[in-house]
Amino acid sequence: MTEKKWLKPVIILLAVVLIVLVLLWHNSFSLMLRVNGLNPGKRDLTYLAELDESRSIGGEAKIFQTTTKDGELALGVARKNKLGIWRMETMEVTTDENRFIHISWIEPTVMRQYEGKDAGREQGWHFIYCGDDAVDLVELHEEQLPENAAVKIEQMEGFYLIYIVVYGDEGFHLAVHEALEENGCVKPLS
Repeated sequence: MTEKKWLKPVIILLAVVLIVLVLLWHNSFSLMLRVNGLNPGKRDLTYLAELDESRSIGGEAKIFQTTTKDGELALGVARKNKLGIWRMETMEVTTDENRFIHISWIEPTVMRQYEGKDAGREQGWHFIYCGDDAVDLVELHEEQLPENAAVKIEQMEGFYLIYIVVYGDEGFHLAVHEALEENGCVKPLS
């Protein structure tokens, strides 16, 4: 009979440990944000891209914009490891000196064909720019962008978020903040 006395507490302990592990696993993204000093709240967090295994080199990824607990803007890339736990891969945060941040990533090669051109393999280059130094309507002109670029701009007063996707070779350069300065949209970085 004494042999079975330890069985009930061990089963209870294992059940509690299992429940805690499932809760940690289920909430790992929110916990990862908190550990890195970021706000996990739905009103603070914007998912910019969610890449599954087939679209992401290195596994499932989430690209997001949020704020820090101190109120600074943040852009981040988080990846899910083999155990299904989220970890921060890259994070950029604004500072008092620099109110403009950006991140980028490449999607695997895709087959593209344009009218009048032969089909070819191209990379999908993704760039996200974020700042809160806008002084006017944020806009980029066609001549300031490379060929085959798509642009999405969101703005609310001084805050702006720019998402640019370019399909092509590596032969381009994006100087987005300089273009915004030239257009009179933002304060100079100096």
